[in-house]
Amino acid sequence: MNIKDFVKKYGKEYNWLLEAKTEGAEISMDEDKKVIWHNGTWKDGIWHNGTWKDGIWHNGKWKDGVWKNGKWKDGVWKNGKWENGTWIYGLWINGVWKNGIWNRGFWYNGSWNKGIWKEGDWYRGNWKDGIWKNGIWYDGTPLKGKFESIWIKYGFCKWSCFYNKSLKQLKIGCKTKTVKEWKEWLEGIEEYETKRDSEEFRMIEETIKMGKKIII
Repeated sequence: MNIKDFVKKYGKEYNWLLEAKTEGAEISMDEDKKVIWHNGTWKDGIWHNGTWKDGIWHNGKWKDGVWKNGKWKDGVWKNGKWENGTWIYGLWINGVWKNGIWNRGFWYNGSWNKGIWKEGDWYRGNWKDGIWKNGIWYDGTPLKGKFESIWIKYGFCKWSCFYNKSLKQLKIGCKTKTVKEWKEWLEGIEEYETKRDSEEFRMIEETIKMGKKIII
């Protein structure tokens, strides 16, 4: 059933479907009077609740519901359950990730059960299992899984500081070097944005020493 016929049949409480920008949508209703999205393209709008079986999501805000499969290109995910599919980019605020492929984006809270994380920024939440290929880890609880290359925040001087044990590198601000390269830089005279005779530079030096102890 298309959206226009669906709203005409089931009432104005589903007007949010008419207000969204969609193309080729095929939908129906489940026994709990929630929307089932079978296929089609969601271009923009606010998804309130229901089950997404398949299709392409371009942009918009997902408030709640179950995502079975499909491709998510961009947008804001506020809550719900992601069962499978491909996440290209976007902002994840809360919810449960069961399985699938995460390409890039920002994860702020929720539970990750299984799947492949290719790249992105993880701020907090529970990582139960899965494969982490690359990205920045700010905070949260990793229980188990395979971490191929992960940047973990360990301190702050003038900028946020991260270490990567597998690469044996430290990232301070926008500069990334091995421990040896940072040592050589400290012994030299080159400056970036901070004067070497300043208190801020001494904080950077201490942060590099702290990172070295973590990696070695």
